[in-house]
Amino acid sequence: MKRIIRLTESDLVRIVKKTINENINKNPLYKDIKDILRDSYESKESKLVILKKLTDEIEGDMKLRNDVSKRWSKEKEGR
Repeated sequence: MKRIIRLTESDLVRIVKKTINENINKNPLYKDIKDILRDSYESKESKLVILKKLTDEIEGDMKLRNDVSKRWSKEKEGR
């Protein structure tokens, strides 16, 4: 038997946040970065610079993957 469950916007936001946090904590890269930053003797400013560089690199990789994916899709459509 199926049920219809009504959710408020705040319920949905809470569920999404919980899901995202669970996925992040399972990511080994996230854990490694967290451990390195926690155990580092660098200043907060230095840690922020490192995180900014990592973020920029990840965003660049994501853009590259998206570009390749779009080109691949266009080539498949053209065949």
